[in-house]
Amino acid sequence: MRRNRVPNWLTRPAALIGALALLLAGCANEGGLPFLGPTIPPSPGPQPDYPTLVSPPRDSEKPAILTEAQRKDMEKELDKAAVDREATIRRSLEKGR
Repeated sequence: MRRNRVPNWLTRPAALIGALALLLAGCANEGGLPFLGPTIPPSPGPQPDYPTLVSPPRDSEKPAILTEAQRKDMEKELDKAAVDREATIRRSLEKGR
């Protein structure tokens, strides 16, 4: 028993045209679907500040200069980090032997 079916060459283009019409109606700021209302009205008030990928402007082009106390503190931290790293490498080499 064969059913009468609509051929594929007719249904596929009709579906594509329907989808395209629905998308274009949405782009035209009209309700794309009959049971949905038009787009949401714009919100009142100012637009929020969106994040930007641009760095903020600098006061000057000169790099920041550390004070003597800050420089000494940084040197101590770097020396301690170097000693800790060397000790970690020594331990890992001794474990590998």
